[in-house]
Amino acid sequence: MSQLVYDLQAAFILPSWAVVSRWALGVAIVAAVLAPPADALVVMNVDPSNYYVAPTSQTNSGVWGSNADPGWANSTSRGVYLGNGWVLSARHTGLGTGSETINGEDYNVIANAFVDLKNPTAAVNAGLSSLADLRITRVNTLVDFYGTPEQRAADLGASLQPIYIADSRASTNKQLVAIGNGNTRLDGDSLLHADKSSSSSVNWPDPVPECDGNCLHTVPSSQIHALGYSNQGPRRLAWGTNRVESSTTVANRLQDFDPVSGTNSYSMNISDRDTLVQAFDFDTYTFNYNSSLGEVVGGGSEIQAAAGDSGSGIYTWNSTASRWELTGVMHTIACYVTRANGSCGTAAALRQGSSAFGDFTAFTELSAYKDQIEAYMAPPEGFEWTGTPGEDARFFSLVGREFGYDAAGEVVLLNEGLWGDVNLDGFVRGDGTGDWATDDVTAFIEGWGHEQAAGDIFSWKQGDLNQDGITDLSDFLLLRSGFQATNGASLSLAAMLGTSSNNIPEPSTMVLLAGGTLALLASRHLRRRRR
Repeated sequence: MSQLVYDLQAAFILPSWAVVSRWALGVAIVAAVLAPPADALVVMNVDPSNYYVAPTSQTNSGVWGSNADPGWANSTSRGVYLGNGWVLSARHTGLGTGSETINGEDYNVIANAFVDLKNPTAAVNAGLSSLADLRITRVNTLVDFYGTPEQRAADLGASLQPIYIADSRASTNKQLVAIGNGNTRLDGDSLLHADKSSSSSVNWPDPVPECDGNCLHTVPSSQIHALGYSNQGPRRLAWGTNRVESSTTVANRLQDFDPVSGTNSYSMNISDRDTLVQAFDFDTYTFNYNSSLGEVVGGGSEIQAAAGDSGSGIYTWNSTASRWELTGVMHTIACYVTRANGSCGTAAALRQGSSAFGDFTAFTELSAYKDQIEAYMAPPEGFEWTGTPGEDARFFSLVGREFGYDAAGEVVLLNEGLWGDVNLDGFVRGDGTGDWATDDVTAFIEGWGHEQAAGDIFSWKQGDLNQDGITDLSDFLLLRSGFQATNGASLSLAAMLGTSSNNIPEPSTMVLLAGGTLALLASRHLRRRRR
């Protein structure tokens, strides 16, 4: 048996209450099929207002004590902000184009900077696709020389957390905290009935017969029922808790939740990409009902994902290291209730975009991709971190840098990438006659001689490619290597700066850009860009 599965691309829902007969779970499922993106995060609580603000030690109490917030401010419009410009999400969200919203502000993504992550060697050998439904990319600053997410978070009084990726898959029944950024639930609830007398597997009809609030909790044995919420409320951040479901239990209910041969992992095919995943079930409730189901009291913090939550973070507490760790990002929902048209649906308005007790949420087994993610986030060979990655603000952006796996499953460098994308437009190009935004030679010339205490994204955009804080000859040599690798052309620093080669400590025999003369006048002044 399997349930309808669909991609998430919107948010969470925290329902005030959501109940489905436990005996009905086995008959409400249908063949697994990908459907349109889902819409919200549902929190099981009569009053979900505490879950629309960052968790505190009062609202999220546990062994973590005062460290109750795993990464509220790190949640972006499509994923999780990892730091130093990097964002992680599900690939099917489209991350890598347009802009990404972080703490209410839109950051343009750096062109050609996104990377689709690869499945580990053992998974590919077991028949999985080479690429997973996972993507990392980088965001630019708000303006050319100001506004990293870290700077703006400090300005806004937000608290960006250092993000640590878990070393191993989450154990069964491990408590998790999910933070999503999408639609929220509408008020009201719906008790839905479907006749199962002629079949053990039932699709909910369209329109769905619905109680008016006066039907009893007990229904005839010839029917099944479900309770759920529309998740079409306004978009906002929300958080909630759940526990990791046994993968064997999930596999018994979902046909396409499959064990990966030779490993301890399970996979699902999401948007035509196999991805190593785990899951949690919307299955715990503590509510009191009156005879007409018209009122409920109580409720916990358990959540169910819905459309729009794809890419949102799943966190678990590491007691040994005393820290929160990113265990996965959400990918897809397996619906308990499906409508005759094949979509998830339990809303009072009978429209797609609702959540019911009994839904599953699949999230990445992110530990399997940890080494690959950290390889991309690390500096190039020879430029090791001077401190922890979170403390070292140096910024390297090599076009086309690529990692993969060897036969033994170790992460290896496949392509060193190109130096020289000074202006971060995603290309290594220019001849010194274009605008700063499209011409890396112009950008380098304008930054020549720039000095600051340490390298960062701003010094990079001044030509400080080796990130020592100074734009000088050593940076020019890296720039030149990028142009030579791109089109075989060489650069002359003397020609670029419009001065005699006797004043430049470089070989005077270097060929000019593109084998010709770079038309730069000696009188051209080096402009400082102020943005």
